[in-house]
Amino acid sequence: MTIVPVSHTSASGSRVREYVSIGRGWFIVASICALLFCGAIGAFADPIRVIVNGDRVRFEDVGPQQINGRVLVPVRGVLEKLGANVSWQPEDQRVIATNGNTTIKLRLGDRRAEVNGRDVMLDVPAQTYSDRTMVPLRFLGEALGAQVRWDDHERTVYITTNDSGHHDNNDQHRPDPGHDNNRGRDNNNPNNPTRH
Repeated sequence: MTIVPVSHTSASGSRVREYVSIGRGWFIVASICALLFCGAIGAFADPIRVIVNGDRVRFEDVGPQQINGRVLVPVRGVLEKLGANVSWQPEDQRVIATNGNTTIKLRLGDRRAEVNGRDVMLDVPAQTYSDRTMVPLRFLGEALGAQVRWDDHERTVYITTNDSGHHDNNDQHRPDPGHDNNRGRDNNNPNNPTRH
């Protein structure tokens, strides 16, 4: 039990100071509320970043979102940065992206995508978020032959294409075929949000 001083004015107009005891329960409730508030602020502090061949992808209004444990991105931002041409077919709500010899077809709400005529199952379907078509990032990168890596500490997805010609000066982000480039993070780990 905690004793707290309380000041108020009596009926006669004189200032009175009393001591009131507060039960332990109120103190615990106040402490829990403070912790939840601090945690909520931290959850929204760091947006997810996407780096393609060393260049950050700038999203116009809606950036990457973590939905059902997966990173989804607006379809145009990353695909165009990877050099793909993107078209939207509103009549059947389908996105078609082409890049060289690769054609990707995705339909909103469908977990099945098509890459060069072959069906590929997605963990999370393409979907609409804030009037933008969002697609699983790892699927996009890998369908176009890129390496995709999630850095949980930096909340950043790194995408590197084989023909990029760009070499990062930062060794921790340089792909090394002989090692796990996720620094202990497994692409098959269900907790890895870039896993498709």
